[in-house]
Amino acid sequence: MVRWIQIAAIASLALSACEAEETPPAPDAGSVSPERAAELYADHCAICHGARGDGHGPRHASLFRKPRNFRDPRWKASQSADQLRAAIRDGVPGTDMPSWRQLGEDKIAALVDHVRRFGNEPETGG
Repeated sequence: MVRWIQIAAIASLALSACEAEETPPAPDAGSVSPERAAELYADHCAICHGARGDGHGPRHASLFRKPRNFRDPRWKASQSADQLRAAIRDGVPGTDMPSWRQLGEDKIAALVDHVRRFGNEPETGG
């Protein structure tokens, strides 16, 4: 009987410790303007992924694994915002994609929104 009381006490402590942990707030892309997100993309991403997000930036030819084409509808449909956020924040192992953790969660969230807009632009005649 004492053993069950000990187990129950330990379980209760474990549950209360889990409840006491703070859940980090969701990143807020709204604190970064779309214009600033475009600047961040141009400063940090376009060199590999291209200004149009097509994977043809100035460095793309020198990379072993080619940069992601953000305009590809199949790829876009397969990626959640959380997956994109993790790739930007943590980098992509086995590729030249570095971690951009130093930008902070709000700017990373703004970059996710910016990347997800590629390919949604109306076609222009030319």
